[in-house]
Amino acid sequence: MPVPRSVVHAGGPRCPACLLPPRYCICGLLEPVETPVAIRVLIHAQERHKPSSSGALVGRAVPAAVLHTFSRVARHLPPIGLPPGSIPPDRDLLILHPGGEPLAPRDLAVPSCLLLLDGTWRQAGEMLRGVEALGRRVRLPDAAPRTSRFWLRRQHAPGFLSTAETQI
Repeated sequence: MPVPRSVVHAGGPRCPACLLPPRYCICGLLEPVETPVAIRVLIHAQERHKPSSSGALVGRAVPAAVLHTFSRVARHLPPIGLPPGSIPPDRDLLILHPGGEPLAPRDLAVPSCLLLLDGTWRQAGEMLRGVEALGRRVRLPDAAPRTSRFWLRRQHAPGFLSTAETQI
């Protein structure tokens, strides 16, 4: 059952894990997802504690995923995001972004680390600029653009999915 946007923004009791009102709690529906690809999620500081953070959802559904918070103290200072050593040295870093080259099966044949950017599209662009020198930008393979099923956020454009949907 979709949660009305007014419920997401309203005050009241919240589940301590998913941050949704108890009536809409999704905790009992989560099943662990195992993946051979190392998953890192870079969540914008303004999104970290929102119930609509699909990056936090990935962190709860993928036990081996590691979440990092991106923040910028001031424009003239470098952003804080991925700490040194957060990407395994024996893995290629693939940064998932719609502006990247299509992800090919061979990309996942070698040990890889997939970096997901979680935030608004503007925040994701800012995070991308902070990390793109560390790896290669990739996007999901070309397919018919699908409509997002993540009802807590508006879809930017057809084929632009939430962070959590990219893992499905």
